[in-house]
Amino acid sequence: MQLPRWPHGLATRWLECVVVLGLILAVAGCGKTKDTLEADIVAAAAANPNNTPQWSPVIRELAHRYVAILKTRRPDAESGRLADKAIADGCVDPFVRYCAFQRYYRIVDVADEKHAKEGLAILHELQAGGYPSVLRAYAAQRAHDVWIMAYGRQKELALANFPAQWDPKLGIHVT
Repeated sequence: MQLPRWPHGLATRWLECVVVLGLILAVAGCGKTKDTLEADIVAAAAANPNNTPQWSPVIRELAHRYVAILKTRRPDAESGRLADKAIADGCVDPFVRYCAFQRYYRIVDVADEKHAKEGLAILHELQAGGYPSVLRAYAAQRAHDVWIMAYGRQKELALANFPAQWDPKLGIHVT
């Protein structure tokens, strides 16, 4: 998938609009129970023409775990491992990719262009695939956060003020 190249300011504003729209959609979908959310995720994944039946149990388990995370507000490391294994085995479902993506950025605060584009690609696929609005809202927020980590003000200021100390591989200042 070819992603558009925008100037920094325009891309940030566009993502902020997507996040706000996603949050509005999430509020509109809040009347649904979390059990309905789980069923909606599984149904959207089943309708995805790129998914094969072998991924149905994995997606069902990840959907169950995702809803449990929303209910308890406690991270579940096993869901990330399940998602990583499914992706390594060839699963391309955007929900599975989002589970791996969000787990990674829950524990890491450095991102690069590749990860920012991956978050945006996942968001586009979730939107095109008819996944629930609550899931799309969280994915939009995560994509926005990662985009800011990759292209945000801290990186610009660091490059402008301390270019010799910026390590592009690590994405941090080296002192």
